[in-house]
Amino acid sequence: SFLLSQVPDDAVDKGAFLTYAEAYGTDSTPGACTNSWPSGFVWKDETNCVPKNGTYACWRCAPPRYTFDWRFVVSFFVFLWNNALMIAIGQFIVAAACSCWFFTQNSQKGSTGVIRKAIRWTWRYHLGSLAFGSFIVAAVQLIRYILLYYEQQAKAQKNAVMVMILRICQCILWCFEKCIKFLNENAYIQMALRGTNFCISAKNAFYLILRNAVRFGAISL
Repeated sequence: SFLLSQVPDDAVDKGAFLTYAEAYGTDSTPGACTNSWPSGFVWKDETNCVPKNGTYACWRCAPPRYTFDWRFVVSFFVFLWNNALMIAIGQFIVAAACSCWFFTQNSQKGSTGVIRKAIRWTWRYHLGSLAFGSFIVAAVQLIRYILLYYEQQAKAQKNAVMVMILRICQCILWCFEKCIKFLNENAYIQMALRGTNFCISAKNAFYLILRNAVRFGAISL
């Protein structure tokens, strides 16, 4: 909340405007106070009107309550990366525990701590691979949220064409993100089974999915 509240002094126009429409805008034209996002509000300062073109300009811009800058972007990316990493660690622990249980002799199943061993594998051997896989997911998510930010800017500028283009790009990125997540999950399974790094595991998972595309599709349905 501290980073969001750091609104700079030049966030809005400090001048006065003759009409409310000039300051706030209309359905098709952005106003001087609302031509960017986040935007504040418009208020009438009747005690400090400024003479302009034979009349008085009394409408002024109020700054927004929050704003976004590079500090927020960095903090938000760290949040996305941390969230993706927690999910990756959970997926790998489940895959590694199942792998340990499957390859354990029947007489010893239930007596060995497979979850404890899976957690040890995670922190001892594969944390870097999980961090790299989650970094890719977080980067794609950040790009999608940046496009959402520019969509809001286009809305403030009353640019319907750009809004539609950005929405299409977000949809494409959302589909790409789902594919990356699906590939990462299968890469973590390959890591648990073979002990390989992320890149090799992702390649093996990709070709495994490609060879069994019909089966994967049927299971997904």
